[in-house]
Amino acid sequence: MTATGTAFRSACMPPRLPVPARELVGRVLRLAPGDCQYIDYPLTLRVACVRVEISLWYGGDWAWVEGDALDASGRVIARTPALVSVAALARPQTGPSHADQAAAR
Repeated sequence: MTATGTAFRSACMPPRLPVPARELVGRVLRLAPGDCQYIDYPLTLRVACVRVEISLWYGGDWAWVEGDALDASGRVIARTPALVSVAALARPQTGPSHADQAAAR
């Protein structure tokens, strides 16, 4: 196999999520600098979706997440995309899980 083929195959790897992507929806992530690519400040993000198809390009270590950035009181500041480290997603977080939201409906 060529080096190019090996690099392509490793780049097209699904993120190693700690739970299925749908179970991350609704979770509030408290992300430190370094937990996200291209964001160098702390971020509180309520997950709206995990873009697994985009995440394929980051070698399994990063997941493309879209959600609402929250201020210190929990109010929505803006809709925000973030490339989040899978290790940060595995840390205990606060906020309702997808299952909790479904049960509340």
